[in-house]
Amino acid sequence: MTGAGLDDDLGRAPLLKVRDLHVSHRIGRRALPAVRGIDLEVAEGEVVALVGSRARASRARSGASPS
Repeated sequence: MTGAGLDDDLGRAPLLKVRDLHVSHRIGRRALPAVRGIDLEVAEGEVVALVGSRARASRARSGASPS
């Protein structure tokens, strides 16, 4: 970090900064955690994707039914 809120070599702040992100999906009365405590920053021109490692969660997000 090069200064207060400045994060790149040119001293520009990120376009998006997320700290301690938590996301859950409701399935009936249960909450299924999908994201736990993620921090990320996105600079101008960057593309960021969050990809899960669990096939079941991926199918749930895509709308496909689990096998």
